[in-house]
Amino acid sequence: MNYGTFEKINIFLRERLRKKAGRKKTSSLVYLDFLSIKGDVNLEDKGTDGIKKEKGEKHHVVVDVLGLILFCVITVANLTDVHPGKGFLSDLENLPKLEKVLVDKGYQEMNGNYGNFNVEVSSKKPEQVGFVSVHKRWVVERPFAWFSR
Repeated sequence: MNYGTFEKINIFLRERLRKKAGRKKTSSLVYLDFLSIKGDVNLEDKGTDGIKKEKGEKHHVVVDVLGLILFCVITVANLTDVHPGKGFLSDLENLPKLEKVLVDKGYQEMNGNYGNFNVEVSSKKPEQVGFVSVHKRWVVERPFAWFSR
């Protein structure tokens, strides 16, 4: 993997924070999700998120159990979630201790075994209405809150 300066700094800081929190350097469980962001002058083709009806972009992130970002990518809002999700697979294969990736139903085409780790869909039950905190996956919402500050 060819990392640039930003990625090397992120890895260094993440590993230090994990150690300070009493965790191992690398996570065995990560979370993948996205956040739709209304408009941005930096993207010519913004697109519209078909589910959330937001014109703008999507921030796709992979975070560890502490909410620390491992990988992220920004796409137009009308791109199907599974495409950037599948783009993370080669990066995830390079994480030696990784065992499980939790995703929401937008990434359900990725569900399955990928050698050293499994991708598992983690969603609320069909009978639940409105916002429901899904077990363990709420941690990916923390960086989204940090982004909006």
